[in-house]
Amino acid sequence: MLTLLLTCPYGLVGVLNQELKYLKYKPVDSFDTGTFVQTDRDGLIHLNLRSRVASKIYVQLGETAPCSTFDELYTITYAAPRAERLP
Repeated sequence: MLTLLLTCPYGLVGVLNQELKYLKYKPVDSFDTGTFVQTDRDGLIHLNLRSRVASKIYVQLGETAPCSTFDELYTITYAAPRAERLP
């Protein structure tokens, strides 16, 4: 299961959520400029092709504590399981 972040221009998150419901996806958490959705890889492809409101789609690769240096960020990013999530 992938967690996706779909971003949109400020004020259009309601329209984005309506579009997601029309496309048969359930928004998990929304804020002013985006919303989170959980789906599989086929859902990622479907949303990328069909969404007209979303500006960008980000794939969450993991969760960690906030980092304070670039070296910590590099270590966390390098350790992310990219190959198993996006073959």
